[in-house]
Amino acid sequence: MLLVPLDIIAVYGMTLLVLVPLVRARDSVLLWTGVLSLIPATLLLAWQSVQAQAGPVTMARFMEPTFGAHVVASIPTWPVETAMSTIMVVPGMLLGIWAARRRILDEPERHAPLLARVTVIFLLVSVLGRLPAALLAAGAWTNTSVGVGWTVAIAHDLTGYAGGIGLAAAVGLVAIRARGGRVTTALAALGQRSMTFYLFQSVVWVTLFYPFTLGLSDDMSFTATFGLAIGVWLLSILLAEGMRVAGYRGPAEVLLRSLSYRSRPVRETR
Repeated sequence: MLLVPLDIIAVYGMTLLVLVPLVRARDSVLLWTGVLSLIPATLLLAWQSVQAQAGPVTMARFMEPTFGAHVVASIPTWPVETAMSTIMVVPGMLLGIWAARRRILDEPERHAPLLARVTVIFLLVSVLGRLPAALLAAGAWTNTSVGVGWTVAIAHDLTGYAGGIGLAAAVGLVAIRARGGRVTTALAALGQRSMTFYLFQSVVWVTLFYPFTLGLSDDMSFTATFGLAIGVWLLSILLAEGMRVAGYRGPAEVLLRSLSYRSRPVRETR
């Protein structure tokens, strides 16, 4: 509520609490629950996509003129948006629990053939399923039918889950050959401090773009904004690597561990 109103941390936390009873459930229960949860998740996402087809929506629409107004405006919408987003991430998390049991991404060398098949098939499905929405967004195709609009939106969002699975599998394949080396170590350092640097990026966006700070949202081109995003990511890698060398965990990760394991001291490790 204090930073950018795109709070994935609360969504993941809420979803983990909801899914606690399923952590030790049978594989069949996990998979069937995941498949069934795709129905409400896809419909919610499709509803958002249909709204987006009617007209572009930018963050400027949600930017309040003062920080106080920004916080107050977030209070009534935050619980609803968090609950809706929780429904959307349930399918992916259940599949993640299933995959974690088999250590598919923990030990990618043992599962390389599976990861290769999943990468190719699921990314291909995702591209094909999202192509109609891309044509609409690019203006190469015009649609005035409500039914077609919903069909495009459902295909776009349902195959988006396939794309997420395919990308995760692709990361597993890359990890097989990318272990070791300074670049890989630095990227791993950022991943180990992902919560801290997620919050760091949110602070950067608020500082640069909101009306009550520098207010650059109307002054930067798409190319400049894209370059800025890459620059912030690269800076995050350098800072995370510096923290690794100095032996510091991310402050957000330290706080999370201290709240999760209050009976155990949190030790800094190199």
